[in-house]
Amino acid sequence: MFRKSLLSLVLACSAFSLQADVIEVSDESTLQDHIKNSDKPVVVKFFAEWCGPCKQLKPIYHEVAEENPDKAVFIAVDADNEFVSKYNVKGLPTLVFYKNGKEANRLQGIGQKAKEKILSEIAKVSGGKMSKEKAPMKKMAKKKPAKKMKKEPRRRRESRKQVVYEDEGDSGCKSCNR
Repeated sequence: MFRKSLLSLVLACSAFSLQADVIEVSDESTLQDHIKNSDKPVVVKFFAEWCGPCKQLKPIYHEVAEENPDKAVFIAVDADNEFVSKYNVKGLPTLVFYKNGKEANRLQGIGQKAKEKILSEIAKVSGGKMSKEKAPMKKMAKKKPAKKMKKEPRRRRESRKQVVYEDEGDSGCKSCNR
C-alpha cells in the first residue's frame, strides 16, 4: 500500500515537472494568450524536429525552464505550423523574448554558451530596465612622440654603367674619375 502511494506520488510529481517547464503550443490563439496575459516575461522557442541545432538546444532550453520557472514562461512552437511566418522567424532555432505582450529581444541560431545567453536575456527582460550603466572607460595610453630619424649614412646606388653616390654632387665614377 505504502509503495503504491509513494510510486503514484513520484509519478505525479514527475509528470507535473514535465508539464511545468515548457509549454508546447500548436495554435496561434494559445500562443497569443500566453504572450499577452502573462505577468512574467515569455520566452518562445521556434524549432523543428528535423533541425539539428534545434535538437542540440532542446535539453538546454528545458534545463533553463526547469531551473527558472518563476522568472519566465517557457513556450515551444514547432516552426512547421502555418502561423509561424507571422512571427518573422527566418532561421531555426529562434528564441523570442516577450515582455508585457511586446517583443523585447530575439536570439537566432544560438551556438555555444546557449544557456548563458538565454539566462542573460531573461535577466535583461525581467529586470524591466536595460542596464544603463556603462563600463568604466579604460584610460588610453598616451602616445609617445615619434623618434627623430638619424641621418642615414651614404647610400650607394648602382646603375648599369656607373656607381653614383647620392649625397655627392658629381655623377662620375670614383674608381676611374670620369
